[in-house]
Amino acid sequence: MCMPKTRTEIIEAAKKWACSSSDDEPHIFWLYAMAGEGKTSIATSVAHALHEKKVLGGSFFFSRDDANRARVDNVFATLVLQLIDHMPKFAEPAKDWVQGKKYELDSSALSQFQLLEELLQKSDIINGPIIFVLDALDECMFGQNQREILLKCLVKISHLSSSCRFFLTSRQEADIENKLSEAKSQLHPVDLRAFAKDAGETTTRDLKEYIKKELQTLPGTLENSDWPGQDYRQQLLDRTSGLFIWAFTAINFIKLGNYKEQLNLLLKKSTLQSSLYNLYRTVMDSAYPYKDSFTKEKHYILGAIILLQEPLSAASIGMLLHIHTEPEESISQTVNTAMGQLKSVLEIPQVDNLAIHILHPSFAEFLTAKEQLEEIYYINQESHHLNLAINCLQVMQELLHYNICKLRDSTKLNKEINELDQQVKEHIPVYLKYACQFWAE
Repeated sequence: MCMPKTRTEIIEAAKKWACSSSDDEPHIFWLYAMAGEGKTSIATSVAHALHEKKVLGGSFFFSRDDANRARVDNVFATLVLQLIDHMPKFAEPAKDWVQGKKYELDSSALSQFQLLEELLQKSDIINGPIIFVLDALDECMFGQNQREILLKCLVKISHLSSSCRFFLTSRQEADIENKLSEAKSQLHPVDLRAFAKDAGETTTRDLKEYIKKELQTLPGTLENSDWPGQDYRQQLLDRTSGLFIWAFTAINFIKLGNYKEQLNLLLKKSTLQSSLYNLYRTVMDSAYPYKDSFTKEKHYILGAIILLQEPLSAASIGMLLHIHTEPEESISQTVNTAMGQLKSVLEIPQVDNLAIHILHPSFAEFLTAKEQLEEIYYINQESHHLNLAINCLQVMQELLHYNICKLRDSTKLNKEINELDQQVKEHIPVYLKYACQFWAE
C-alpha cells in the first residue's frame, strides 16, 4: 500500500471515477507505467479505499512468481466469491454455483466469466457502483492465449451497466493496449508518469517523502531525525529515475549493514548508479564480492527462486535441488545462508516453512537479461528449467511409491476418506507435491 500522503492525486482520481454517478463515465480505468513505478501499491490503496466505501466488488493481483496468481483460470471465480462476500445480496443468485463448488469442477475462465457477467446484469439488485480491481495484467504468464481470453472478457464486460467498472494496472505492452482499445469510449487510459507531471511532479515529491521517512525510521537513527542529511537524501532521490522500486531496494540495501558504508557504496558511482539494473548489480556485487563466492550451487538456488512456478520455502528448495549441507546444518540454513545477503531484493522469512519471494519482478528480469550483466550472474532460463525438471524427476523417483499416504483401504475414492488433506500433508512433502505438479513446466 502507498505510504500516507503519497500518490494522493492518482488515488483520488481513481476514487472520483469509481464513485461517479454519471452514465458517461468510462467503465475501464487503465493505469499503465513501467516496472517499479508503484502500480501495485496504488492498486492496493485504491482497493482499500473502495472497500471502505463499500463499493469494491473484488480484486485480483497477478504475480508471475505464483502459479495461482499468474493464470486466468482463477480470476473470475475469485471475483465472484469476493463479490458474494462483499455484497451478500448476490449470494442467492449464485447459490447453486457456490454450494456445488462448480468453480472447482469447471475451472475454465470463460465459464466463470459467464457467471460474473450474469450476476452483473441483475439490475434489480444493483443499486450503486460495483468496482473490481485487477493489478499487473502483464504478469498473467501462462501463455498469450490466456491473457487474450482475459482481455476479451474485460472488453466485453465493459459494455454492461455503467455501475460495473474495472480499475486495471499493467505495463504498456502492445497486446494489452491493442485489445483494451477495443473498448473504445469505455476505456480511460492513464499514463502514470504523464499524470504525475500534470499533477505537479507528484512522483518526485512522493519519493522525497518516502526516502526521508524510511531513513528517519532506521533503527538507531531516531536521535538524529535528519540522518543522513539533505544532501545525501537528494543524491538518492536523483538516482531513483522516478522508480519507487529503486528507492525501496536502496533502503533495504542500506539496512543490510553499516548504514553509512552501505549508503556510500550506493552513491559511489555517481553517474552510473541512476538505473534500476545498476542498483541490482551493486546488490549482487556486495553480496558476492569475490568471483568464486557466487558458486554454482548459489546460482542454482537463485535461479530456482526466480523461475519456480510457485514459491517454495528454503527447506523445500534445498530438498528439490538436492543441495549439499554441512554437518550440523539444516537444509533451510544452507539455503538461507546462500541467499542471506540478498534480503534487499528477496523476502527471506524467519519461519522455515514460509516461502522465499522476489520483492519485484524486475529483479528476475535483470538476472535473465544476458546483455545487461556479467556472465557470472546471468540466469539462463532454458538450462535452469532443465535443471529443475531433472531434479523434479529425481525427487519423484526417490519418493513416490504405492499407498504413499498409508491408507487402510486404498480402494476408496478420495471423497470417501476422512481427513484426506491431513493425510496428504503428513505424508507428501511440499517439494514432492511441487515436483509432481510442475516437472513438465
